[in-house]
Amino acid sequence: NNQAEYQGLIEGLEYVGDYIQCDNIYIRGDAEIVIRQMEGEYQVRSPNIRPYYDDAVSKLEYVKDSVTYGCNFRHIPRHKNGEADELANNAIDNE
Repeated sequence: NNQAEYQGLIEGLEYVGDYIQCDNIYIRGDAEIVIRQMEGEYQVRSPNIRPYYDDAVSKLEYVKDSVTYGCNFRHIPRHKNGEADELANNAIDNE
């Protein structure tokens, strides 16, 4: 699960870095551990997750260079994230 969450974050950051000009980036996610790790609040202990984390941090640094004010992370509990979950499931089903 966390690998998939990181992969989604990485792809989103790649898209923003390549196509979007903005002042701020707001990243919302329902995987609390990923959000807290990216904020530096939690350590990354899993050797399976470390490459994903490192890649996300690298992409974030690239994106921050083109953003005026910075990046903000926020954890959204799954029970409050139904619409995003439904959209993600629909995208997976239609692949």
